[in-house]
Amino acid sequence: MAHARQKLSNVLVSLCESLRAEPMVAAKLRLAVLEFSDDVQVRLAVSDMHRETSLPQLTIRGLTGYRAVFDDLLARIPAGVRWLRGEGYKVHRPVVFLHSDGQPTDGGAWRLPLARLTNRAVTPTVPNIIACGTSDAQARTMVKVATRHEFTVVAKPGIDIGRAGAE
Repeated sequence: MAHARQKLSNVLVSLCESLRAEPMVAAKLRLAVLEFSDDVQVRLAVSDMHRETSLPQLTIRGLTGYRAVFDDLLARIPAGVRWLRGEGYKVHRPVVFLHSDGQPTDGGAWRLPLARLTNRAVTPTVPNIIACGTSDAQARTMVKVATRHEFTVVAKPGIDIGRAGAE
């Protein structure tokens, strides 16, 4: 379990370092880190990448409930966009970097909230979803989660999944 937690933290660090290395991206980027299982927990509220000096510790817990995260994002993304606009920010299309180390444990229950999240008629603030899979996550599932085929990254030996996702 400690090894898996370290791998997860390494993905987050690599992603953030890769994004910070792009000055135009880092200047505009506001990052939130959510941890999902059979529920969703906020590990880092929306933060300015220039001001944030440390990243949260992530944990491995419970199941791999994709429905929980998509249900959460259905409310969180529109509310976050409204808040950012209210603070005077110009908001571009949100990006979700979803990292999973396994297959969904909630059967197909996640498909409807994902469909609603990626449907502009339902969610005008539709995010781009970059789906990254490691360990037991299967490529065919990650392709279904990603909003575009090229937004899918599945770990192969030696790949830096955080950097690949940022690219």
